Amino acid sequence: MQGGWDVLDGAAAGLVRKGQFLGMAAAATAIVIPISTPGYLHALFQLLEAPMVNPDSSDPQAKMRWDPARAKQAMGEFGLVLGMLEETNFLDAPHMDDAWVPAVTAGVRFIYYHELGHVVHAQVQQLEMPCWLEKSELEDPHLPFEMVADQFGLSMLLLEFRRHRHLMIPAMVGVVIAMGLTAMQAYVGPDGPARMHPIRRMNRLFDWAKKAATLGQCTDEAIIVATHFWNSLYSYFAAMPEASLPSPLFSLLRQTSQRPRSDWTMASGHMLQWCAYGNRRRVLTALRSIRDQALARADDERARGVLEVIDFVVKDLRDIDDALGLSTALE
Repeated sequence: MQGGWDVLDGAAAGLVRKGQFLGMAAAATAIVIPISTPGYLHALFQLLEAPMVNPDSSDPQAKMRWDPARAKQAMGEFGLVLGMLEETNFLDAPHMDDAWVPAVTAGVRFIYYHELGHVVHAQVQQLEMPCWLEKSELEDPHLPFEMVADQFGLSMLLLEFRRHRHLMIPAMVGVVIAMGLTAMQAYVGPDGPARMHPIRRMNRLFDWAKKAATLGQCTDEAIIVATHFWNSLYSYFAAMPEASLPSPLFSLLRQTSQRPRSDWTMASGHMLQWCAYGNRRRVLTALRSIRDQALARADDERARGVLEVIDFVVKDLRDIDDALGLSTALE
């Protein structure tokens, strides 16, 4: 993904042509990873790991157990994370110092290597698309480039971890959660063929990992664990309601309206945070939609409470309204 800063709208990472913004040569490119990406990777890793519990056995070879109750809770939390991604493109991560577990570190590195693959491919002017791409893949304007970058990213990651085989499992899980974030972004995006791209890309990555295992560059155990994480992710997607996802903005406004007015500045703080570090356009669009729905039900006490909180937030943030655009969004 390459272009101006707008390419990071809803992306896990992107390439920014710095020449347009920083007075550098037009060919200069920066790989930019949004501040929210590690938080999403960590949240996804925790949710996928949550249903796994220790076996009821002292046998060191006993496998972890899947707990249905914990899985159900994790699926509910997964819906909330999807709602945050859809509505704000930001995730509240109060313990980011603890987020850099090996799988998250590997996930961020895979994302970086993937973007580096785009840079390398772009620098080779006459580079032909590899012969392993299928006709249906070549017909898509974006998928072939993503797959080529995926191959580069996985190759670089496995090369980095080849002498640290005890970390091969978190390395492959990192690839899964990185692709999982891509799948989440596709899920909350518009309907279309692109929703299937993460599945097709991950299938390719598993094929390459299996070939790497035959060459001693990956381990079968890492592929098995990574496959379990990937299958778990899609069981979470299957459990999502067909209707709309939970709205974090509506929940914030609704819960704030039930608290003492002295606590309402909390809503202003969240709104400012989501606009500053997330996707301001999405947040303001959602806010306007919620306001319009509340106005249509103004005879309902709960709707009136939401409208009062919105009015409070607009007034509380009026000093920065020129930059934030709350008033304009609600006109």
